[in-house]
Amino acid sequence: MRNLHEKHGLMTVTVANPLYIEKIKKEFPSLGINASVLCQINSVQKAIFFQNFGCNTLLLDPDINRDLKLLSEIKKSVSCKIRLIANEGCVFQCPCRTFHFNLTSHQSKTKKDIDFFFPMCRSMKSELSNIFKSPWIRPEDLGKYRAITSHFKLTDRKLPAKDMARIARAFMVEEYHGNLLEIIPGLGNQGLTLENDELGRIRFFDKISSCNKRCHECSYCVELSKQLVPAKNQH
Repeated sequence: MRNLHEKHGLMTVTVANPLYIEKIKKEFPSLGINASVLCQINSVQKAIFFQNFGCNTLLLDPDINRDLKLLSEIKKSVSCKIRLIANEGCVFQCPCRTFHFNLTSHQSKTKKDIDFFFPMCRSMKSELSNIFKSPWIRPEDLGKYRAITSHFKLTDRKLPAKDMARIARAFMVEEYHGNLLEIIPGLGNQGLTLENDELGRIRFFDKISSCNKRCHECSYCVELSKQLVPAKNQH
């Protein structure tokens, strides 16, 4: 790393393990460190911990994307830059997320590319209400986060260039007309249709940004899936 930093201009690294973050910061104090999404930073206390470890930028846990109050509290509590994943395609509170990431990291060292979690993942997303609970942010709603951040990460690196270009264009202009799931990898691969303009019409952001996340007491997303996802998709 020293050679990359000092001779080849490496300016920033993304790290998840707190032990590595502290060690890197100590040995390379001028090197910027981004806290990975794997750090699962979802509270003020955790944000402060990772800032104290040596991070300059925090990529927050997508599960808090729609909690503007908490995001604002985190923003005020640290001097780090805040970054959010805009087109998150995992289900809210996914029970497989940590293990799925771990599988992916090990597969990068092998020639095998078998996603053992895919059947379980697909099963959870077949409950269409989970599509609405998933913490993605519509391109049109990025402006609601201006006081928190202007830094957003887009997924997915495995997509063809033309698909990534479509996703990047939608979020750069903060507008997309058509099937929203085409720009949210992980949800769009089921062949479903969700018209983005309809979510704007019903002021979806106003509802979900004031949600208490007590899904077992609420049927909003269930009813919404029946209204906005065409019946032909609901097999």
